Amino acid sequence: MRVSVKESIGITHLLDAQDLAGTDTKTKLLDLKDFSSSAILINFGALTGTGSILAKLQESNTTADVDFTDVNTVDLIGAFVSVTSSTDNISQIVGYKGTKRYIRAVITKDGTVTADLVSCDGIVGEGRREPVTAPAAVSAT
Repeated sequence: MRVSVKESIGITHLLDAQDLAGTDTKTKLLDLKDFSSSAILINFGALTGTGSILAKLQESNTTADVDFTDVNTVDLIGAFVSVTSSTDNISQIVGYKGTKRYIRAVITKDGTVTADLVSCDGIVGEGRREPVTAPAAVSAT
């Protein structure tokens, strides 16, 4: 008998699908309270221009924008890789095993990027109660 993962995870939408037009962007926050596992999934659509875009994860125990710092690589499972016009239309997922309450993705451009379609979801699992209910996305203050 197969068991569905649906009752074991929650998905929180952190960034609506949009053309970032080469603008550096921070997603909403994923609240990890009551969850033991998490990941960030970023969908990269068509990218135009000669530059690239790259995502990274940041963490904090507060929702204050100034308190967020880049996640140390020892607290990541996997890594985001640079996306160019020849490597676009791809999904990338990175797991987080740090101890902070909030995480977010930061998407930055390098070079000339005229269009870059992006969306982002946070995934939580191993909740204190099942079935898991996804937390609401939180805005930084």
